[in-house]
Amino acid sequence: GMATLDILGQDEIDRINGLGDRLNASLKKALDEVGIAGQIRSVGSAAFSLFFEDSYRNAKEAVLSVIPTLELAQDFHLALLNQGIYAIAKGMMGFIISTPMDEFTVDLIAERYKRALEQIKPLADEIGQ
Repeated sequence: GMATLDILGQDEIDRINGLGDRLNASLKKALDEVGIAGQIRSVGSAAFSLFFEDSYRNAKEAVLSVIPTLELAQDFHLALLNQGIYAIAKGMMGFIISTPMDEFTVDLIAERYKRALEQIKPLADEIGQ
């Protein structure tokens, strides 16, 4: 909480948030390059990958947008695990940057994220993603 923010200091928080921006851009690029519909939402050091492009204004709209992509998200979660990446899986994949991470780590996550997308591409094509 607040004690952690005091210990880290603004420079470290800025570094972590910068890594979050780098991850956000890399994940979006991977979605575009593989050709799977989706979006990356981010806040500071957290990035969330969703398999729909619609915008939403509230939690109900978000849930209704996620439901048709749940099977794809489940398969993607397994593909990420096979790539050695654990992500928060709740109908979307969540990635949180932590203090030990650096640019190499973020780039490795993005590389393996793209490999996992390539693995699920046939399913995404089948369901029209």
